[in-house]
Amino acid sequence: MYYPAGAKVSDRLPIVVWIHGGGWYLGSRGDSAITPPACNGDQTIACWLADNGSVVFSIDYTLVNLTAAGADLRVTGARTVTTVRHSFSDRDIGSALIVQPGNGWTPGGYRIASVQNGEATLNASPGVTGTQGGSYTLIQGSTLWPAQWQDCNCFLRYLAENVGVTVPGDPNNIVLMGHSAGGHLVGILGLGGNNAFATNCDHSSVNYSVKGIVAASPPTDLATLYAASNFSQFPIRNLLGCIPGYGTCDVTAAGASITSYVGQNLPPYVSFSGASDTTVLPSNVQETSEAFFNLNPPVISPWTEFGPAFSHPLDMYYSSSCASLNEPWPCGSAGSFFQGAFAFMNSLPARK
Repeated sequence: MYYPAGAKVSDRLPIVVWIHGGGWYLGSRGDSAITPPACNGDQTIACWLADNGSVVFSIDYTLVNLTAAGADLRVTGARTVTTVRHSFSDRDIGSALIVQPGNGWTPGGYRIASVQNGEATLNASPGVTGTQGGSYTLIQGSTLWPAQWQDCNCFLRYLAENVGVTVPGDPNNIVLMGHSAGGHLVGILGLGGNNAFATNCDHSSVNYSVKGIVAASPPTDLATLYAASNFSQFPIRNLLGCIPGYGTCDVTAAGASITSYVGQNLPPYVSFSGASDTTVLPSNVQETSEAFFNLNPPVISPWTEFGPAFSHPLDMYYSSSCASLNEPWPCGSAGSFFQGAFAFMNSLPARK
C-alpha cells in the first residue's frame, strides 16, 4: 500500500489498484519499476500517485501452477492415462491435462476425475488405447481460471469493508490499472462486475465503485490471440486448461475475454499497446475499443498505440532521466504510458 505522508485512515482519498502481469503464471505485487519496496522519490507510478494524493494498492493473485509436462503420455484404457515422468496422485484430481496435437492424439483439455496406482482417469479419452508418446501439460486445478478473477474481486470486497476502518481511501472512487495479464484482469474485473463468476471470498460487501479502467498491453480476446501469437499460446492454454479451437475451449476462452463484457453504462476503459508487440498484438488490444464502438449507440473507449520503438513492456515509469540505468528505451520516452493514463484518470468524475 502507498499513501500520502500523514494520511489518516479516515481520509477519503482516490484509490488506484495495480494488478501485475506475467502471463498469469509469473510476477508479484512488488515491481521496482512500478511498485517499489520503498518510495525514495516519485519516479515510479505508485510513488508518484501517493505523493499526489492517491492511495495505491498492489496485489497478488493465484498464479497458474504447472505440475508436470512431458512427451510420454500413454493411453492405457478407455479414459485412463499414465506417464513415466509423473505418477498421478489424489492431489491431481480436478487438475487439467492439456494434450497437444500430433501422432494420433485427440488434442484438447481434459479433467482428471480419479487416480489409482499412478494412473489417471479422465473425463474423456485423448486417444485410442495404446497410443503413446503424447505431449502434455498438467495444470493444478485450483490455479485455473477464474481463480485469478476471484482473488482480485475478493480484494475489492475487502476494500469495501475496510476502507475508513483499517486503511484510508474512498471505496466509491477506484481506478483499476494493470499491465499484460494484469491489464486483462482489470478489464474483466471492472467491466464484468461482481457476478461474472462465482465468488470464493470471505468478504461479501460490494459497496464500492470502479470509476475507470487502465489496461496496458492487455490480452482482450483469448481465442483470437491464441491463433495469432505463438508467444501467447503457452500462457493462454495453461490459464484456461484447454486449447482454443478444440472441444468447448472457445466457450471457456470467451468467458475469460474482456470483449465478452463490453456493454453500455460501464466504467470508462482505456488501453495502450506498443506497435512492435508480438506477444499481445496491437490488433488484439484494439478489439475491446472496437467492440465498444460497435454498440448501438457507440461508446468511445480510447486506445493508444505507441510507435515501433515500443513492444510488450511499454514504459511503466512515471519519469526517469536519460542518465539512469533504469531509463526505458528509447531514452527520453519515460512516462509515455503513464502520462496518457493519468490524463484519462484526471478526466474521470470524482477524481482529484
